Amino acid sequence: MIDQRLRPHLHGILEPIGRTLVKVGFTPTVMTVLGLVVAICGSVVIGFGQLFWGGLIALGGSAIDGLDGSVARASNRVTTRGAYLDSIFDRIGEISILTGLAVSQRTDARILLLCLLCLGGALLIPYIRAKGVLAANTLLQSGDEDAKKELLPGIASGETRATLAFTEENGRWDEAGITMQASGSGDSWTLDGTKMYVLDGHTANLILVAARTDAGVSLFSVAPEADGLTRTALSTMDQTRKQAKVEFSGVP
Repeated sequence: MIDQRLRPHLHGILEPIGRTLVKVGFTPTVMTVLGLVVAICGSVVIGFGQLFWGGLIALGGSAIDGLDGSVARASNRVTTRGAYLDSIFDRIGEISILTGLAVSQRTDARILLLCLLCLGGALLIPYIRAKGVLAANTLLQSGDEDAKKELLPGIASGETRATLAFTEENGRWDEAGITMQASGSGDSWTLDGTKMYVLDGHTANLILVAARTDAGVSLFSVAPEADGLTRTALSTMDQTRKQAKVEFSGVP
């Protein structure tokens, strides 16, 4: 729950504390869960109208949460799954605090409305980031300058609805979970396999696909009308977050 722009400035403080916590026996997951529990306790206190003490407790939860990354680095346990868990717990912590504030100020319509708007923003931001930034950031990190020049302008203007397909039927979110194979060489490649839980995978007009080659995991751009490509919308609990199963059979 500590702002990502602030964390680099706290690096010199958090890292030594993280190393100490590892020696004591704390793990990154314990820190993440503990931070959320403390934040929820703070939100309950806020809900009872004790804004000062509740806010103080919530700040303590935020401080604990800010140490999970330091503990992960100190114990060499930095994983994609851990980062995903941390991001989810961050959202839950923010929602609980805003809910507590809304309850405590339920008699003031203006503050209650502000709390609800903030709550909506907390729910919306991760979705906007996933839809508009995930594919673009992947391209930026790819190192392919020609692909950046060709694809990024369309994504930035909104003309191109891009998505990233990397999760497969094994349900893993890390690099080891990518088993799809790409065959070929140079500018001629074909893809075979299945990608799951692809955000807006059935409506996007550009699909960036992570697949394995002899060089390791590589990134390929696939047009929605490509031969051998099948896109199937999945049923999800949250109908605002459309996901799809995308199947590749000799897709160029």
